[in-house]
This record gives sequence, C-alpha cells and structure tokens, in this order.
Amino acid sequence: MRGVKTRARGLLLTAVATLSLTAGTMAAAAPASADSCVNGWFCLYYNSNGGGAFVRIGGNIPNLTDTKFTACGTTCNGVGQSVWNNAGSARNTNDFYAATVFYRFEYKGASDFVPTNFLTNLPNTKNEDASVLFGP
Repeated sequence: MRGVKTRARGLLLTAVATLSLTAGTMAAAAPASADSCVNGWFCLYYNSNGGGAFVRIGGNIPNLTDTKFTACGTTCNGVGQSVWNNAGSARNTNDFYAATVFYRFEYKGASDFVPTNFLTNLPNTKNEDASVLFGP
C-alpha cells in the first residue's frame, strides 16, 4: 500500500508542476498582445520606427488632445503623455481601412497617409499631429 501512496503522491506533484508551468506560460504570453499593435488596429507611436509607447485607435478622432499613449512598445518612452503633437510613427494593422494623420484638428492641414498593413514614420506630422481619419 505504501508504494501506491508514494506513486499517487508523485503523480499529484507532477500534475501540480505541469499546471504551474502552464499557468506561468499563459501569464507570460498575455502581455504580448498588450504590448503590440494587434491586427485590426491603427497605432500611433511616441518614437520613430514604431518605437516607444503607443496607443491603439479604432475610429476617427478629430482632436487628439485627450488621447494618451497607454501601452509600452519597444520601451515605455512617452507612456501616459498626450498623443497630440507627440507621435513619431504609425502602424496600420487594419485590412480594410487606410488612415490619415493630420497636422491640425478636424482633419485639416498637412497630413501623412498610412495604407493598410503598413508601418511608417510621420514625415509631415511628426510631433505635430492633431487628428486621425479613416477611409478606404
């Protein structure tokens, strides 16, 4: 009987260890989506080349004043700061709609067009961005 208890205890410890490893893997995997511009979103980044903190945008924003960089990307540079006049690059992971970043509020002034599934720096609106408009 003693051998059966020892074996049962060994199986139980193996099961607990497996669950712990699985839970640890799942917990480690969770932040990946929180730290990336996942499919279907348009993201503005604090730094050039998709660097620094970013924000996911899913619709038109005529005034970026109250929009903040909320997620850490390659670094957390800029997290918590206003996106208005602070974005250096953009990534569009949307398959259907391109986006345009504008220099002024209400979709006016100089602009940078960001096609679908594209990462680009913002040569015309870098650190001078005020609104975002989606369209085909």
